[in-house]
Amino acid sequence: MKPDPYTHKKLIEYVMSMFAQGWDTEVVKRELRWAGHSQKVIDAVLHEVLSNYGRDVHAPAEAIAESEPEEHQDHHHQQKHPPRAVEELDKEQPDLSTFASFFLMKSTSVEKTFSAIFFVLIFILIIWTGLSSESPVANVFIGFLPIILTIFTVFAFYDYFEGEKQLGVLLAPLVWCGLFIVAAAYSALPLFASLDVQNIAMLNFVLGLVYVGLVYFLSNIERSLVDKERMKTKHRKVIAEITGEEKRDRHGAALAELDTLFRELEESVKHLNASVNKVYAQAHGVSPAVREAVLIPFEWFQEYKHTPLDHGESKLKAAKKAVTQTYERLMTMKKHEKDVFGVAASEFHLVHDKQGKSAVIDVLVANDQAVHPFYDRAMNSCSKAIEVLQHAGVLPKR
Repeated sequence: MKPDPYTHKKLIEYVMSMFAQGWDTEVVKRELRWAGHSQKVIDAVLHEVLSNYGRDVHAPAEAIAESEPEEHQDHHHQQKHPPRAVEELDKEQPDLSTFASFFLMKSTSVEKTFSAIFFVLIFILIIWTGLSSESPVANVFIGFLPIILTIFTVFAFYDYFEGEKQLGVLLAPLVWCGLFIVAAAYSALPLFASLDVQNIAMLNFVLGLVYVGLVYFLSNIERSLVDKERMKTKHRKVIAEITGEEKRDRHGAALAELDTLFRELEESVKHLNASVNKVYAQAHGVSPAVREAVLIPFEWFQEYKHTPLDHGESKLKAAKKAVTQTYERLMTMKKHEKDVFGVAASEFHLVHDKQGKSAVIDVLVANDQAVHPFYDRAMNSCSKAIEVLQHAGVLPKR
């Protein structure tokens, strides 16, 4: 089933936003399938996006090659600009050029927290080593300098880079340990003379590998969770927008149908009430108070009639109230007189069962045959109005 134009437009914007974030076609297809869209709809949307907006949203080249006809591949200069939703998405990711951005851009709590904890552990290890070996604090600090610099390097730069560039940051243990060995070899400082440089460098390298390995592992887990949650949030937002628009469309269509049905219903009710007043008249032993039990008051329709069309939900609620009350009163007319009027039914001077076992509508027809088609029309109008309200989501479906 082909989606309506608004839904199709929203799907286009959703797919383009996914491509703008770097997701490949398989991920997009999976998300759309999970949302309940058919394969035919998914293929049509992807083809349109990749044909018209491929370069603008930085879609994968292989995806464009697979989905784009040959005549389109040579005419990218005629491609359209992406919708505003994608442009706004790009604005949400500004380029940071200051040194502060190294610490702020895309920083994740798991990596920062783990780095802080690991630094505290190294600090405790420095203190313990200094106390147990009685070595000068400066010597111990210089000995653990490579791992300290590794922690600060990863802390500052890891989140700034993405993909393969992050692996470059993870080479920090090798770089700092190498510089440590070079510094010890060529430095004239007596401080290095008292250190077992080779073993200390190896210890720092092992600690560095453990640290960057855990950072890489934890960051991947967190990013996976964050990406999934972000995709779910975006998906819920798009579905909510589509659902909201569909709801407004359904309400508009329902009000258009109800307008005709209410005119027909009011016309039928007018004739029904006239028959009730004629048959259950005071001259036939029926008091006005008793007659009210089967009359359909026109006041029930006034709220619906006086509610403006632009107040869609309020107008539908008024329609629901009027239709349900009228339907219940029409169903009351199918009940026996004794169940509606009580013992007073036996005193009526009408063509009916003296014990009140005749249905009210049968009594009306027996005494005024012209009323029967108006009752049927009223029931038909009510039934159709109920179906319309059910389709609009105002009444629950049976």
